[in-house]
Amino acid sequence: MFDPKDWNAYTTESLVHLLALIIHNHRDVEHDQKVVLICHSMGCSLGALLASSSSPYASLVAEHVLGVVCICPVAEPPTAHQVGIFRRLLSIPVPIFDLWRRFDRRGGIESQSIFRFTGKDADLDTRKLQLRFNEQSKSAVWMRMAAGCLPDYSSGSPVGGVAGRMCGRG
Repeated sequence: MFDPKDWNAYTTESLVHLLALIIHNHRDVEHDQKVVLICHSMGCSLGALLASSSSPYASLVAEHVLGVVCICPVAEPPTAHQVGIFRRLLSIPVPIFDLWRRFDRRGGIESQSIFRFTGKDADLDTRKLQLRFNEQSKSAVWMRMAAGCLPDYSSGSPVGGVAGRMCGRG
């Protein structure tokens, strides 16, 4: 089942299957209940993969999805160059990554780590929520999620990772 220490549990494919299982377990299957997916950020890519008839995962729940609401969707996968940089960053030992995250949070709700996600014009409550999320998220988990978002460019084209415009890509 789902093992948060297994890096493969954080791949896009694994997360799509996990979400499909959650949807199946919470919708009224007996009465063919339909669902609307409300997705944010990377979740938009996962929702698109679940809902699109051209997705390799269409058979999981697409026929039960009435619609998808995407908030701050990822438009495209990272480039091959960006993936290389991200992979190098993700090889940093977790304790050092923790120190960098603490340094990045200096200034609390006025820190760059907050503004990066909320924007400088965000209201106080939004910035407080983002700070709380940042403080509660574990670096090891964040690193696994980030690694799971990265496509493989070994064939020249992006394969796996987050879905962008080419939602149905392999």
